[in-house]
Amino acid sequence: MNAENFEKKHERPGKHRKAGLAIPAVISFAALLLNLAARFSRDFSDRYTERIFPLWEESYGRLTGSVPFSVGELLLVVGVIWIAAAAAILVTDAVFCLRRKHPPCVSFLKATVWMLSIVLMVMTLNCYIPWQAEGLSYGAAEDTESATARYSQKQLTSLRDYIVRQADSYAAAVKRDGDGNAVFSADRKQEAVACMKKLSEQFPRLSGYYPEPKGLFFSGLMSQMHMQGYYFPFSMEANYNTKMCEMNMPFTFCHELSHLKGYMKEDDCNMLAFLACMGSDDPAFVYSGYLGVLNYVDNDFYTSIGKDKAVYRSHVLISDQVISDNRFLSDEAWKEVEKNSVIDTETATRTTKNFTDAQIRANGISEGWNSYDLVVRQLLDWYYDRESREGVQARN
Repeated sequence: MNAENFEKKHERPGKHRKAGLAIPAVISFAALLLNLAARFSRDFSDRYTERIFPLWEESYGRLTGSVPFSVGELLLVVGVIWIAAAAAILVTDAVFCLRRKHPPCVSFLKATVWMLSIVLMVMTLNCYIPWQAEGLSYGAAEDTESATARYSQKQLTSLRDYIVRQADSYAAAVKRDGDGNAVFSADRKQEAVACMKKLSEQFPRLSGYYPEPKGLFFSGLMSQMHMQGYYFPFSMEANYNTKMCEMNMPFTFCHELSHLKGYMKEDDCNMLAFLACMGSDDPAFVYSGYLGVLNYVDNDFYTSIGKDKAVYRSHVLISDQVISDNRFLSDEAWKEVEKNSVIDTETATRTTKNFTDAQIRANGISEGWNSYDLVVRQLLDWYYDRESREGVQARN
């Protein structure tokens, strides 16, 4: 036996195990450094989001986008199965395999460490770094004042009444089928992509490749979570709840597609979805845009008047048709969801809200779950910029 073979035969068994965990440790450490760089350097986040992030969407995003089902949803299912298998293996080893030199749980735990390090890196590259990048110019992204603090109550009222009037007008104008549902003049997914590309003339980051939004198989569970759509960073897909009312879909499509272009803040994506819908030639799409922001504006207005119902009723009223169209799920859909539910809806909603709130706050957004509402601040800027431009044009 030569010296080389002798050394290989008598290597210590822990050597390869330590080496095997060194790589995921390096990956995790690199992800941590990238997160810190993004948190403390806006320039780094902006450059990455503008120059590097689009490469993932143009390559990896094209690959996952070519698959007819949601790859991200499938990966989540695999993750749940993995966790269940890990628990079963750990219990089995603890009961039956304590005396084994190499129990199965050791290999499984090593594989889990590898998987977690990769997930952390993917989330860092496809979500956490862009989250720290500069957002939209509307709403003064660094200004943490509320909409009512930045503008007078009268100005907020003017915006609210404008949104309600527009929604009421489009509700009466859109074509409807025999059941009273709004009829879209074009394929909704293709129209959403076209609207986003059109908006890229104003926001260049929105240019480039778009996959079509994908419906989720577990839309019933999504409904229990009160979620209309979801962006999966580890598959770079825009996903939507197939059970929600159809008028929610155009706005949701555009919101989730905005995430694919590096806009991670929820108020930014709400604003981009609104602007994208406004640019459509399909009245039903425009109507969906107004419905998408109506509740945020109306709730802020109602709070600003001290929730005085008499004062509220003295302003432009939301029509019955808008109220009917502005629903998350129909009564029939809710009955189906509850009938087939595995977990309690209240528990699902609370868990999702707490998780999302914690994730958003961890990325430096102090409003957490309420950051969706910050679109009102951006809408006020847009509304008064628009009034100013139209006033100048009228004078000229």
